[in-house]
Amino acid sequence: FFLSVVVVRGEREIGKNCNISQLSRQKWVFSGKIRRVMRITTAPGEQQHQQQPIRGAMAPAKLNYRISVSTFFAKSHPSDECCGSNGLPLTPNSIGIYGRSQKLKGEALRHENLCQYLDVVRGKHERTIIVQEYAGSPLTETFIGENNKQETLLRVGFQVLRALDHLNREGLMCRNLEPVHILISRDFGVKLYNYGLYYMTHSGKYVSFPIGNVKYHAP
Repeated sequence: FFLSVVVVRGEREIGKNCNISQLSRQKWVFSGKIRRVMRITTAPGEQQHQQQPIRGAMAPAKLNYRISVSTFFAKSHPSDECCGSNGLPLTPNSIGIYGRSQKLKGEALRHENLCQYLDVVRGKHERTIIVQEYAGSPLTETFIGENNKQETLLRVGFQVLRALDHLNREGLMCRNLEPVHILISRDFGVKLYNYGLYYMTHSGKYVSFPIGNVKYHAP
């Protein structure tokens, strides 16, 4: 199991505990401020930053924020189970993840308290790459002063509940809700991040690692 996160803003790329050159895919990311295309080159031996202007390119407003790129591997089928009971080859789990992830990019999940899923790419060897909005700082890194502390915490909690309610209405459960996935803006606006991992992996059946932090699971 390998997870990498890259945060991109403007013309700079900041990696967190990962080596982007180890990835096996290439992604095109639009920057709303410079109206250019930033190419995240992920093949070994290539330059990581290559930019070229796009004539008349209009970037959507959703990319005015930072974005994150994460990757993980789907669970492979056992070598002795190449076909199902009907005699047809088994569908790779990475294809199942890709198919279920299309709902996460739909208009129905647009909400002011949810980070938006921008793209999902299926790579080689059961690898899945996820591009998602990343707006704000994790709750674990947010300082809440003593002035109006109770009011601020109530406001944050209310926005988290709004996001969870919207997910519930759309048939999704946020299995990995924890402070690092609650992003707080400077004005204490809240966006949930990485909330669709449990859904796209079919309740964790398509991956070999646990989803969520046991510390924050329900009893």
